[in-house]
Amino acid sequence: MNTNLIYFIIFVVLLVTEIVYFTIANKFNIIDKPNERSSHARIVLRGGGIIFLISLWVWSAFFGFLYPWFLLAVTLIAGISFIDDIRSLPDSVRLVGQFAAMVLMYYQLAYPIDSTSA
Repeated sequence: MNTNLIYFIIFVVLLVTEIVYFTIANKFNIIDKPNERSSHARIVLRGGGIIFLISLWVWSAFFGFLYPWFLLAVTLIAGISFIDDIRSLPDSVRLVGQFAAMVLMYYQLAYPIDSTSA
C-alpha cells in the first residue's frame, strides 16, 4: 500500500477518534474548571492527550509492534493520567505507576527487538 495513503488513513482515523472523544468528554462532563494555578481562563475538556496513546497503537498496528515494552509503558502512563483527569489519584499511586513505566522503558532499551530477524 502507498505510504502516503497509509498516513492519510491514520490521520483520518485519529481525527475521527479525537472528535468522538471530545463528544464523549463533553457528554460525561470531563472538564477542567480554571483556578489560580491554571494556565487557561475558561473551562476546557480534559483527557484529550489520550489521542497520543491511540496514535501509537494505530502506528504499531500498521508498522508492527517493534517496541512492546515501550508501548506498554506509555499505555500505563496514559491510563494513570486519564484516570487522574477523571478523578484525582493519590500521589503515591501516580508515582508507583510512573516508576513501573520507567522500568518497562529501561527494559526495552536493554532488550531491543531486531526487526530484521524472524
